[in-house]
Amino acid sequence: MTSATPGSSADPAGTGGARTLFIYYRVASSQAAAARPAVEALQDRLREALPGLQTQLLRRPEEKDGQQTWMEIYSHPQGVSPQAQDRIEAAARELQALCPGPRHVEVFVACAS
Repeated sequence: MTSATPGSSADPAGTGGARTLFIYYRVASSQAAAARPAVEALQDRLREALPGLQTQLLRRPEEKDGQQTWMEIYSHPQGVSPQAQDRIEAAARELQALCPGPRHVEVFVACAS
C-alpha cells in the first residue's frame, strides 16, 4: 500500500490519502431491470471521460418494502478528485427518473500504515 502526502499531486485535496467514493441509494424493485443498464452505461461514459477511473455497481442481496439498495463505487489510483466527484454527481442526475430517492455520497481514504 502506498500513501500520498497531503496536498501532493496524488492527493490534490490534501486529505492524507486517495479518495474513494461510495454512493448508495434505493431503487424500486420494479425499476431494477431498467436501472441496471442505465447505471452501467453511465459508469462506462465516466470511465471514458475520466481515464483511470474504476467503477463498481453492487446491491444488497435482500429487498425491503419493494426496494433494493444499490451502491456505486468510484476509485482512481491517484484518488477521486473533488472535481471528478462533481462530474460523477452531475452525470448521475440523468438517473433521477429510475432512482428518484436521494443519493448518499460517502468519501473514504485508506488508513495510514
